[in-house]
Amino acid sequence: MKAEYLIRKYLREKETAQVATLSGNQPWISTVYYVTDDDCNLYWTSQTHRRHSREIHNHSKAAAAIAVKFPGHPVIGLQIEGDAELIEDAKELAEPMKLYIDKFNETKDFYNEVLEGKSSHKLYRLRPRLIVLFDEENFPDNPRQEWKPND
Repeated sequence: MKAEYLIRKYLREKETAQVATLSGNQPWISTVYYVTDDDCNLYWTSQTHRRHSREIHNHSKAAAAIAVKFPGHPVIGLQIEGDAELIEDAKELAEPMKLYIDKFNETKDFYNEVLEGKSSHKLYRLRPRLIVLFDEENFPDNPRQEWKPND
């Protein structure tokens, strides 16, 4: 089984990610509900006054971790490094917000409020440069599998 296939599968199946941001030399980590698209971007909603949102505004470098299988063994998880950003363009918001609404059973009102800029929640995106799949089940001899989505 190919690492890319499993990465895409796990990204679609899971709901929460731990997103790490940075301020100066101090990292911070937050748990977010996310959705993913065909390019393996992660999208989540948050309020702009939250610490991770403020840090993304000042420094786009971010990372994420997603636990795929727990507790115990075998260990399976994803680690992602990339660039995070606030999405403000209504055209860019529409498709990921639809994914978000469908996955988490949010209301159409929430969708419209975010698209129209009327919600205190905004949409953020993490564009991965590197995704590492650590998978002791499918790759027992070499569990660390790297994939660069844009290569």
